Amino acid sequence: MGPWRVERSEVTKIFRAPGLMMGDCIAVRGKHYLDWTIYAFGLEPILLTLEELGYPVDWIHSTP
Repeated sequence: MGPWRVERSEVTKIFRAPGLMMGDCIAVRGKHYLDWTIYAFGLEPILLTLEELGYPVDWIHSTP
């Protein structure tokens, strides 16, 4: 399965989401698909870079 590719125009929001056992993750929300989650350490530099590249990073969004 994969690799998957999502066009930048399809991404509607990127935000920090709680992970299960490995800590936090980055969630990618798009127009025509459910959230994808990517587990990572040190999320702030990744989110800052994505924001600098023009992706819609939501720093306030929180998921239950």
